[in-house]
Amino acid sequence: MIIIGSRALLYYNIGYEHFHAQIRQINQELNNKNTPHILDYDIIASIKEINEFTEHHKTLNNLIYCKKSSPYKYQVLLATKEKIEFELDTTASNSLLTEYIKNKHVNNTNSVTKHSSLNIFAGAAIYFCPLEFLFLMKKSTVTFPVHWYKNVQDYHFLNNYLNINQRTLNSTHNEFFRLRLNENKLKYNKPVINLN
Repeated sequence: MIIIGSRALLYYNIGYEHFHAQIRQINQELNNKNTPHILDYDIIASIKEINEFTEHHKTLNNLIYCKKSSPYKYQVLLATKEKIEFELDTTASNSLLTEYIKNKHVNNTNSVTKHSSLNIFAGAAIYFCPLEFLFLMKKSTVTFPVHWYKNVQDYHFLNNYLNINQRTLNSTHNEFFRLRLNENKLKYNKPVINLN
């Protein structure tokens, strides 16, 4: 399983927690109730991992529901109030990211972090999405009107952070972005916002 989104950004301890709190405060002042809550988990996983996760929480009487929200997503709510949105690892971009992380982990590259002590995941192997891929996920969504304000703010936050550290994108990153952008075009099926 790969944690993506705000939870992954918080893991890296790059100042995102303070930044996200500021964005939430601004949205409250603007009375924008559509900003996603930081307590949600966004995770890329296989159907087997999703089934194991839900079965584990069923045995603990902790599962409120698990429902399919789209052809490639499942939403889970636990009695402990955690919300999890699982994206299947079968989309082209998620498959590429999963393979990239597996290869980096097998080769002991420190650009991928494995974590297994998060209680909610019952000892399952958890990986935190590398920052470059989180940036590309945000970049692939900023032209679509879905959580637009938060996505644009996150995009700029990551762009500034990654530029400071002079990280470069390789061919895998570029292919991931191309795939993710195309998937978003099909998924949202809405006019693209012109940022010029």
